[in-house]
Amino acid sequence: MSGQPNISVVSLYFVALRNQIEAKLRAAGVPEFGGVPPPAEEPSSAEAPPSEAEHVSHDDHQSETKSDEPEKETLADEAAEQAEEKPAEQDNEGAQALARALEALAAIPPTPEVPPMRPFQVVPELLRWRLVHDGPAAGGWTRLLWSNELYQERRSITTYRAEDMVTVTKVQIPSTMDPERFVELLRGAMIKLRFTYPMTAVTIEYGTTECANHPAFVYRVPKSYDDLEKWCKDTLSIERPRDETPLDDLIEQLRLGLISNQLDIAKNTRRIHLILSGHPDEQHTVAFVSHCTHATTDAYSELTIIRALLEYVADLDCASGPDDDVLPQHLPWGEEVDSLTPVLQDLVGYDLKDVDSEAAVAIAGRVIAGYSLRLDPYKAPGIGRIHTERTQLVFTPEQTNAIHVAARSKGFTMTQVVDAARHMAYMEMRRSYIENPDVEKYETLHTNFMMPFEVRKRFAAPWNTRKVVCNTTTGFSTVIPLMEPYFERADSELARHDVELKDLSQVQTLCRTAEKLKEQYLKAYDDFEKLIKAQPPLGHMGGILEDFYPPPDPSPEGFSSVGVLENMLPREIDIPTHEEPFRPIDWYVSLSMSRHIASVHMTLHMWTHLDQMHLSIVYADTYKRDFIVRFLESIRISLLLFARAYAPSN
Repeated sequence: MSGQPNISVVSLYFVALRNQIEAKLRAAGVPEFGGVPPPAEEPSSAEAPPSEAEHVSHDDHQSETKSDEPEKETLADEAAEQAEEKPAEQDNEGAQALARALEALAAIPPTPEVPPMRPFQVVPELLRWRLVHDGPAAGGWTRLLWSNELYQERRSITTYRAEDMVTVTKVQIPSTMDPERFVELLRGAMIKLRFTYPMTAVTIEYGTTECANHPAFVYRVPKSYDDLEKWCKDTLSIERPRDETPLDDLIEQLRLGLISNQLDIAKNTRRIHLILSGHPDEQHTVAFVSHCTHATTDAYSELTIIRALLEYVADLDCASGPDDDVLPQHLPWGEEVDSLTPVLQDLVGYDLKDVDSEAAVAIAGRVIAGYSLRLDPYKAPGIGRIHTERTQLVFTPEQTNAIHVAARSKGFTMTQVVDAARHMAYMEMRRSYIENPDVEKYETLHTNFMMPFEVRKRFAAPWNTRKVVCNTTTGFSTVIPLMEPYFERADSELARHDVELKDLSQVQTLCRTAEKLKEQYLKAYDDFEKLIKAQPPLGHMGGILEDFYPPPDPSPEGFSSVGVLENMLPREIDIPTHEEPFRPIDWYVSLSMSRHIASVHMTLHMWTHLDQMHLSIVYADTYKRDFIVRFLESIRISLLLFARAYAPSN
């Protein structure tokens, strides 16, 4: 069976506005579209002109090799040689990427005629918080979602609320603290949290403007403390034990229940569940399970919230009496609106009207320039939400440190080497397909689409000195050729001959792939301003506010690096009234998923906690657990081989 065509981010915009893009290509000098190309460079004596063989499948290319050329031992040898001879495609924001994109689009079956799209508009007064006196949000403070928030919410609302977040944090409370006392204090801490981070109490409402598909945040100032207590009751649920079921089992039961139910975002964009354990060994271990919209939060924000709640509990436990200023009823309610988070462009200090449409076209052109390899190329569309599982791989502190040392010795970050090993795992899981010369291969690329890019360090004043709870990530994409991560397994190579660890195909491929990814990571950091300014027009180009959104294309598998948790959630949080501190002992993040074809069906998150690197995959029943375990095992082997090869002792 041949590979199924799959361009995960093809938007109907490019089909509907093909003529406009072709005009850009002609102006840029692309001959396929009537442009005048620049003068061709004469090939050097050592370099033959490009031939048709470069455009056939890998095995066809190998079969046409001249007879006097030494035969490659393995497909990995040839892939490595090709990678050395052909530098990675440069993101020149030019016409060639778009030319390939349009060539790929031509292979897509005809789509229904796309209705005229609404014009792209930036209306600053609607994107900034304002008090409204009439309409559906009368009496509330409101602003439209924009950029990254709009992308997350529209992806979710159109796919049965797929990609809403469920995060879990296990915390040990002092052995001298009654769990019921902790619950009592937590209710007050929750109300104080709302004052400090009012985004935790916003709703998302549609129909507040002429564009019915453009959602708005709405925040309503409480009229009394009774309103706050009612909000707390609706937002914070206490799950008390009925028996001695272990806490982890209770967490999983609740998680499965939450992902089966959609958030009513017009009433609440967040619900926090505190689980108490009845197990004898867990009387002083509790779990926070937060179910929230991705448009209002990210992993950093979730960690910030848990830290704030624990710190507020510690403060409230020290209160001297009902008149103590630390109590939430004494806060200047109404002033919290000054802490409502602005749109991302305002957070980083850019003019809202300063957008970069050309950068948006270039970003889209790169990732739709060819078909991308997928783990599951045969996803069938459906309706409704879907059961998800979670499987994780946890490295020991020694292994984590060894990988970190090896990565630093090569100039890589942990994220880059894990991303490289992840790309290699794609090749491992699809090896029989990749190595089969009789199968026509549609795919030409590996694509990371819209990888989260944390921007808090780029905030402008006054937000650069304040903690923020909202979705503060932009996205960037990486693209590498299909055969770049191809490798021969180390066990196979070692069975043929002795070889130094550094010379193993599996190690060399990881280093080569990490280097290609590193170049694109760094370019994304350098192009930060372009990324931010391209987001609004990029969303518009994808039809984000249209009735046909999202395009009927399978969502790519996700990948996100959270970082070191202790940078946001300390290992210990002191509580002056007790000798023992609060100790966060475990954390993970998962997403809801649906059967909608545009819903993500598998996503990998990585983070380090208590000196151990975690690779956690949340996946739908599209995948079997054995498949996910083998995928993680491939990553593990590549990383540990890399660590051993570049260990100081070696």
